Amino acid sequence: MTYSEGNTIDGYEIVKLLKDSNTAETYLVRNSQNHLLVMKIKCTDKEFAAAHHTPLLVARGRLANNGGHYVVYRYVKSETLKQRVLREQGLPGSTEKKMRIVREMAKQVANLHKQGYYHNNLTADNVIIDLFEREPLVWLTGFSKITNLGTPYADALALMILMRFVLFGNEPPQPPLKKKVWPQIDEQTLKKQEAEAKLLYDDIMQNPDKYKLDICDLGEEMAIGKQLIWRYWKPRYLIDKRNHMAVKFFDGDIKLTTVSPDDIMWDTLARCSEKAMDSARRLSFYFPSHIYPYKKGVAKVEWQLCPDGMYYADSDGFGMTDDVECNIYGFIDRQGRVAAKFRYIKKCDLETELEKMQREAQEIVNGN
Repeated sequence: MTYSEGNTIDGYEIVKLLKDSNTAETYLVRNSQNHLLVMKIKCTDKEFAAAHHTPLLVARGRLANNGGHYVVYRYVKSETLKQRVLREQGLPGSTEKKMRIVREMAKQVANLHKQGYYHNNLTADNVIIDLFEREPLVWLTGFSKITNLGTPYADALALMILMRFVLFGNEPPQPPLKKKVWPQIDEQTLKKQEAEAKLLYDDIMQNPDKYKLDICDLGEEMAIGKQLIWRYWKPRYLIDKRNHMAVKFFDGDIKLTTVSPDDIMWDTLARCSEKAMDSARRLSFYFPSHIYPYKKGVAKVEWQLCPDGMYYADSDGFGMTDDVECNIYGFIDRQGRVAAKFRYIKKCDLETELEKMQREAQEIVNGN
């Protein structure tokens, strides 16, 4: 439902529609004191929860008749830090004025950290400057990736980059990501793992009725042994025909055995629902997921943390929930070890990011 001029929402009079997207509506509104404010309705649970981290917040609430959350902000004329710098080719004024911006950014990030949260998305597009230079001069936005997992170092590095941007008008390149290094395993443990993998391979090949697998070829002398579990054929065994070894990808509780919490980029999951986060924490491989063909020693894994609401519906559509499908992606080697960490990727970036991850994984596995 789109509101018209003059309509009232929880005591706020609609002045005009500012923005109408697929997920939310933003209005210019007037309160009982005749002050202009900005109201965003139908915002997500995460946007609603993150709103209290900005000094612009005036009020939050829920619309009647399950109309969703709304957030009310101060109405200010502003521009992003990036717009200001690019427009003026370097901020005008004294160094003190520039340092004031830096101090404001650092103060707000420090307050965020005191509350146990990390921004994880500090960019020149997510720093807003008041055009009239009132207090506060600067405030942070872009809380879609906010998380209470991780460390403060990503925010600290981003602040250093933004400080250079403020002072000199140019952003240095991001530092290269540290490459993953396989953990060192002592020779005795390695021999034991290889022996167990060979025994499992022999058992699968010699006793097909015991495992009841649908064995599918994945290329490069690799195969996946799928088992029928709860209506779905799930990729349970990685089978290495070249080296005569097999690895159980998940156990009897449908919990991943070759993946650990350290193999997940938790900051990217800030976009996912709490149900999806819970699946990741438990390393649950319960929902329909896939392992794709091998290319130069690595295979893409699509891990579904939460299915679309239709997953729960019967043939007549009853039982459907409002869940949104959430998949994360990673790359594994022939033993199922994670070579490129699992992460959530926006659909518009999926193809590019997967190609980048595949190259990263191949470099690690092949020692390039």
